[in-house]
Amino acid sequence: MVLEVTFIPAGGPDVGGGHVLRCRSLAAALELRGVSCRWFAPAEARSLFSPGDDVGAWGDFFGPEGPDALSRSVPPGSVVVVDSYLPSPAWFEEAGRRWRLVVVDDLRDIAVEEYAVAVLNPNPGAEDLPYRRRSGVGLLLGVSYALLRPAFWDLASEGGHDVFAVAGASDPQGVLIQLVRWWRPCWPFLRAVAGPLMPAEEVATLRREVRERANVEVLQAPEDFPERMARAGRVLCTSSGTSLEALALRKPLAVFQVAENQRRIGEEIARRKWGINLGFWGTWKAENLAPFLEMPPQASPGAVNPQGARRAAEDLEGLLKGAPGQRAASGSGGEDR
Repeated sequence: MVLEVTFIPAGGPDVGGGHVLRCRSLAAALELRGVSCRWFAPAEARSLFSPGDDVGAWGDFFGPEGPDALSRSVPPGSVVVVDSYLPSPAWFEEAGRRWRLVVVDDLRDIAVEEYAVAVLNPNPGAEDLPYRRRSGVGLLLGVSYALLRPAFWDLASEGGHDVFAVAGASDPQGVLIQLVRWWRPCWPFLRAVAGPLMPAEEVATLRREVRERANVEVLQAPEDFPERMARAGRVLCTSSGTSLEALALRKPLAVFQVAENQRRIGEEIARRKWGINLGFWGTWKAENLAPFLEMPPQASPGAVNPQGARRAAEDLEGLLKGAPGQRAASGSGGEDR
């Protein structure tokens, strides 16, 4: 019998694209194992999907109706993967009674392991969060489960001299525009990546800012994003899934935060000496960025498993099918392998 999984990630201009992209990475790895995947996602996040993805209409799944809205489309006992900060503890509790719930998590601000059959937290330091080890609940924790996009799984890093700057899929705080305004003529060439959810008027403003600059270029949602990162000399990005992709490529890295769920990742990157943590956007300026750009680049140690999505799919499938002896069943993600 083919295993079927329903994904429900948050996404859109206000939320960003990280929830959708990491779920798509997990789904791609599951589909390689013969698992059937379908989706429910907000209309404003549809640009993050491929034409062949089975994406159903988004309902009020996390609102007042609770799981009742989703039950009209998802039978009891189904495997449901949730990646969102919108559900309440009561929602998780009810959903856990109806479905085999898998939660992709960052913060552990809700004890999701009490309601799920598996929790996947692919961030550095996830092993130290207070998830409670429970019999029959798989905890897939840490960067050995990093949910990188498939194009990164076997991608080789190349040398380069430019700076690859990414501020998220939508950049609602206007980070890239300010970076361009700060950019000094003596700094390396900057490739500023406008994400797929960035409003057209913001992209137009960004392009106007770079017209008279010889060492800045705007890339709008480039299809060869992974290859361009692989050729970059340094990466400047949010401490999100993008930073894990840069670490998998061993790129010299500086990170910053635009959301609370990125705080711990930035702190862990700095603590482990994988890169520089600038802190929350708005707390640092050009002079804080200058040392990263003016000093000789130092490659990261390559601590992130580029095959993490495949490992997560293998362990998750084993858990969901009830196979004995799987790592996930022990409740520990472990380190890179």
